[in-house]
Amino acid sequence: MESASFVQFPTVEESLKNRIPIKEWQCHEPKDYEKIKQVGKGTFAEVYKAIYKKDTEQQRIVALKRIIIFEERGFPITTIREILIMKNLNHKNILKLEEILYTQPKEKKKRGNVYLVFPYMEQDLSGIRITGYMFNMSQIKYIFYQIMSGIAYLHKCKIIHRDIKCSNILMNSKGDICIGDFGLARRDNQDYNKRYTQTVVTLCYRAPEILLGSREYGPAVDIWSAGCVFAELLTGNILFSRNDKEKDQIDKIFSICGTPNDKTWPGISQLPKYKSLQKTDYKNSLRECFKDNKNVDDATFDLINKLLELNPKTRITAEEVLKHDFFKNEPKMCTAEELPKIGEFHEFQTTKEKKEQKNKLIGLKEKKDMELGSKDYLGKKRNESDSKDQTPMKSGGKMKYS
Repeated sequence: MESASFVQFPTVEESLKNRIPIKEWQCHEPKDYEKIKQVGKGTFAEVYKAIYKKDTEQQRIVALKRIIIFEERGFPITTIREILIMKNLNHKNILKLEEILYTQPKEKKKRGNVYLVFPYMEQDLSGIRITGYMFNMSQIKYIFYQIMSGIAYLHKCKIIHRDIKCSNILMNSKGDICIGDFGLARRDNQDYNKRYTQTVVTLCYRAPEILLGSREYGPAVDIWSAGCVFAELLTGNILFSRNDKEKDQIDKIFSICGTPNDKTWPGISQLPKYKSLQKTDYKNSLRECFKDNKNVDDATFDLINKLLELNPKTRITAEEVLKHDFFKNEPKMCTAEELPKIGEFHEFQTTKEKKEQKNKLIGLKEKKDMELGSKDYLGKKRNESDSKDQTPMKSGGKMKYS
């Protein structure tokens, strides 16, 4: 597709040539940065909005990712992979790892802190969704094209992200879209018999082949996750709402996409967890999920259907997505400048604020209930005398009985 919006995108070849050699990696002192507020938290890291104090003219804002180092485990292997992968990537739609910071331990036998420095992105798609804001179709086309451009670049570089989800799709005030959080990313080496772990990808974005126990999956798992993100952009809701158990999640997927068999998905019966499923013969009802959405025309649904193809071998590729008619049809995608200016919204912060607001409302309700509970059914305070029904006794008076 020819569009002025994409001319500035580097090709894969250009990006590979522009990788920064390890010997040129920069490192500043952590004291040059000042934390402003926390904007994210995971199992192995905390993310802060910070300012680079030395850059006084521009007041450069960055994101500091503090790596949580457990005394008994040492430095997380996921972070080592993340650093090695991200420092070798260079693409407009991939979050750039600018440098690594290290602080000396303050006490003996204690470890120092390690920080990864990234450009600051004001929003993530999950934080925006929680607020209830909905993008129009032109904006959705722009956002999703950038997401798929980033994924296409990763797959050409033989990288599987393995955690594509709305909270890892970042956006800044300039309209730049970046894929972040490469803690679960791995190189897709086809030269040996790969055996990947199944404990990857947030459950409601996890591909069916992983849920069925496959350890020989490939880039198609990112495409499935991208399909879930696409559906979320269109509807404002999570398509395969999260369940606590994997078997419930796969049942949810089959109830919408239909129950596969060896004819529609050759080899599915050989997957480790397939036989233990209590299978129901569901029909494909994916179209019903978008029946009330006027924006989902035939071309849009065709793309959704191909992204959420159960069989990973016939699932659409990232390169094929970028050539799909969805991006060519009206309405045309917007430009970066036409994306809305909606302030700062991150999943961590938005969820925290909603929780605090909910707790505040619960507190007010409990206070009101306590006040009501201190009165009897006539609205009088308990132990409050009624002047019409009772005459106060004088001190030392005797009560007469009739």
